[in-house]
Amino acid sequence: MKNYRFVQHEQTYPDSFDENHRYDLLKIFNIEPDTDPLRLTGPGGESFVFHKVAATTEGRYTLAELTFNPGPGPYPHIHHFEDEWVYIAEGNVQLACANTMHSDINDVPGTTSPKDVLHTMTAGPGTLVYMPRFMVHTFSNPGLTKARMYAVWAAGGIENFFKASVGLTPQQMSEMGPKYGIVISSTRDQFVKEYVNGGSCCTDNELDRFVELLNPTAAGIETWKREENVFSHVDEAS
Repeated sequence: MKNYRFVQHEQTYPDSFDENHRYDLLKIFNIEPDTDPLRLTGPGGESFVFHKVAATTEGRYTLAELTFNPGPGPYPHIHHFEDEWVYIAEGNVQLACANTMHSDINDVPGTTSPKDVLHTMTAGPGTLVYMPRFMVHTFSNPGLTKARMYAVWAAGGIENFFKASVGLTPQQMSEMGPKYGIVISSTRDQFVKEYVNGGSCCTDNELDRFVELLNPTAAGIETWKREENVFSHVDEAS
């Protein structure tokens, strides 16, 4: 798996500096958050703050900050309208992703096709992971304290699904999901044959596309490294 950590260099911090602020994606890209952002509870119990939505990004992306307690996250699901990146800001997050493409929205693992094997990785603060559309994926918090991460979806608009899903049962969300381009399981094991550690999931985090999406020319980006220039590559394993 290939991951990147955003690392600010030649920067000193006061004694009172909160380490988690180092991983503030809004500051890294100098993104002005929306006024009065949408706040809601997600299907996995996550607390969402939508800092940017389709209406304020010309439909290019939606950006949300998620905070969630230890334990399982949302049920495994497939996006058909958007690709997804997650950037860990606090705690540890276990990400799970299959490597089977389900490009037909009527292709439902465990129903119209075999269940998928999901490959897992545990990511800490500063790690960026890409989870492409058409692949089953989910996440959880394996730690003992809360975790916090940013999620970026391209194209934008997934906020409409989250607004519509508030208060629904897993079965109701499963029935509603395709309207918003999301195939979501009604039980935790409906799509999943087994979970295995490592493997071929998330082998490329599409960093160049991610940077371009969030505006690499924003003021202040020059203070961040990518390899020799803007970001620093810190981990590559398979």
